[in-house]
Parts: sequence; structure tokens; C-alpha cells
Amino acid sequence: MIDHRGPLNSILRRPSRESTPECFRKDVGPLLVAMWAQDYASYAPDCELLETSDAGFSYLFDVAAERLVAAWGAVGAEITNREPSLRRE
Repeated sequence: MIDHRGPLNSILRRPSRESTPECFRKDVGPLLVAMWAQDYASYAPDCELLETSDAGFSYLFDVAAERLVAAWGAVGAEITNREPSLRRE
């Protein structure tokens, strides 16, 4: 399994609170997809990976195995409009 800490730590030290969503979309997401794909392919060399997105979430599928490899996304602004008792502070 790939150790994700080094590359992620170098990215996650930089963003401000305001720029974090953009950082995740632009930097962290693609980095994780590349790492997941490399790690998965080392265990399933005949895989056929496909990345797709819908409604703010992204999915990495192995078409050959008909398997979901990873799913990620963010709920964004909706979380701030939740009932305060449901939010983690």
C-alpha cells in the first residue's frame, strides 16, 4: 500500500481556510486519484480504471472487474446550514 502522508502533507500545509475547497479540487483530489490508481493497479494489473463525476462527487471504477475502487466529494455549503446540534465543531 502506498504511503500518502508525504505528498499530502506538502499540499495540506499551504491552503488557508478560504482556499481549502479549491485546493482539494485542484491538488488533493488528482493526487489521491493517481495514488489510488497506482496502488490498485499493483494488485489488479488487468484493471480498466475509469473516473467519473456526478452531483459534486467523483468515482473511480474498475470497469473490467465491475468494482467501485474509490468515491469522494464534499457537501460544501450545505453543512453550514444544518441544525447546530447536527454539526461537529
